[in-house]
Amino acid sequence: LYLPVIKKLKAAQKDGHLVVLLSSSPSFLLQPIAKKLGVVFWGATEYAIDKDENFCHIATIMDGNLKAQILADLGTKHAIFKENIHAYSDSHLDLPFLKSAGMSYVVNPTKKMRDICRKNHWLIME
Repeated sequence: LYLPVIKKLKAAQKDGHLVVLLSSSPSFLLQPIAKKLGVVFWGATEYAIDKDENFCHIATIMDGNLKAQILADLGTKHAIFKENIHAYSDSHLDLPFLKSAGMSYVVNPTKKMRDICRKNHWLIME
C-alpha cells in the first residue's frame, strides 16, 4: 500500500466522500484490504469455485473498461459529476478508467505512463 494514496483515501473518507476500491487483484486479496481501510464499496477480479471448493476459472476480470463502467454507474446512481471523481492507478491497463474520471492520478509511473500523464494532464504521485 502506498502511504500518500492511503492518506488521500483517509482524508476523502473523513470529508464524507464516496471511496471505492477497484482492483484487478483477486477479490480474496482485496477484501481484507478494503475492510482494514474501512472501504465499503470495492470490486476485484472474481475467481469461480468448483464443487470441491477449488478455483476453476476466472469469472470476472476487473479491467480498466469495467472500472470505467463502474465509475459511470456510481456517478449516475449517486449524482456525482465526472469532475468530482478522482481515479488512482499505476498501470497503463487502466487507461479507460483514468480517462473516465475528472481527476486522475498515476502512482510511480513507468516512462510510458509518465508520457501519457503529461499528454492528459494527469497528476503523478511518486
